Amino acid sequence: MFRKLVSNLPFSPALIGQLSFYAKRLRKEESIRRTGLIFTALALVVQYFAVFSPPENANAANSNDIVHGGLHSKTALLSAYDKNTQGYRDLLNHAGITRQNLVKAKSGEVHSRTKGKDYGWKSWNRKSRFSLKRGERSFLVGKQKIYVRPLAAFDGKRTKRGSGSWYKAFYGKNSRGEDFAIMKSCANIMLKYYPRSSVKPTYTCDYITKQELSRNKIRFNVVTSVSGGAKNKSYTYSFGDGTSKTASRGPVEHTYRIPGRYTAKVTPTFLVNGKSVSKTSNKCSKLVTIAKPKTPSVKIEKTVNGVEHAKVNVGEDYTY
Repeated sequence: MFRKLVSNLPFSPALIGQLSFYAKRLRKEESIRRTGLIFTALALVVQYFAVFSPPENANAANSNDIVHGGLHSKTALLSAYDKNTQGYRDLLNHAGITRQNLVKAKSGEVHSRTKGKDYGWKSWNRKSRFSLKRGERSFLVGKQKIYVRPLAAFDGKRTKRGSGSWYKAFYGKNSRGEDFAIMKSCANIMLKYYPRSSVKPTYTCDYITKQELSRNKIRFNVVTSVSGGAKNKSYTYSFGDGTSKTASRGPVEHTYRIPGRYTAKVTPTFLVNGKSVSKTSNKCSKLVTIAKPKTPSVKIEKTVNGVEHAKVNVGEDYTY
């Protein structure tokens, strides 16, 4: 275009310098326009991916969260409980938090300190972060391993004063009347104490032993196995002769009055989760045989002069 315009102008030596200046300026402006078009195209590509690509949740990849991405509304909280998302209901039940407790929970903020001192909150997490010296503990809820650490342990130099750090949370009382809080950003449960592992209690009656103290007096003892918080409470012995006895410890002794065969059984009572549970087994019975007493006998020997049935004459001395 520039060449076409110049070809139509009358020749003048004075115009040569000016034409050269304008030619360079036009080439520079053309280069700027091309660069601008390139940047515009790149901006359109970036905008395309920003609009049509789904956004990622900032918390979705945080494996430390009790529920990935957190629970920011009461509806989401109750849904996670009902669906047992990532075993969440199991954890809440272990903390003594029922669905009704969640319904009554308030929405607000909790803080890590009061007057610079640890306020007492213990935060549940899925990953280990601090050492034992900094107050971290671990426990089991079924197969889930949970790490608990003081909420105040997250405070830095600037937040170790006053009320510490503040966190958006649901808070209320659990079924035991204890304070609880649930952090919205990660669904981490918080209590004011370290919880214990939840292990299924086991309790069995293994076998019964007997020891004969005399012909009709027997000593019985029982062996049991308990774990997971179960405890032995008492033992009820049925001796098979219509009598029974309950003992809280140690072996028991019983005297049978009539000879015969008896089946002695024992039923232990265990204390399981605060309730009494009675349970026995086939190995916790024993056959007992009581023999008849032996009749005492006296042997009488009738001899004369050391000979049985010997005869002596009248008036003759003899030894009987």
